[in-house]
Amino acid sequence: MQVTVPPTAFVRAFVNATIPDTGFVRLAQILEVIPLGKTCWWEGVKSGRFPKPVKISARCVAWKAEDIHALIRHISEQGQKTSNPSDKQGV
Repeated sequence: MQVTVPPTAFVRAFVNATIPDTGFVRLAQILEVIPLGKTCWWEGVKSGRFPKPVKISARCVAWKAEDIHALIRHISEQGQKTSNPSDKQGV
């Protein structure tokens, strides 16, 4: 059985310190709070699972901080739904 612990104040503070409320963030900042490799991240961008970047210059892309916060909330909500025992069939 998988047990999901709600985010602690430490986790929220870490995400807020790493990802600003507004502005742009680079991939390295995102991967500090979403534990994926670069290849998996880019596959998710290509498939539409993750937000598309904004082109800052010819060789530089970034993501809107608001989009990343929304993604983190979405992932957290999915995790809470799957870990809720009342959602299982036959219960």
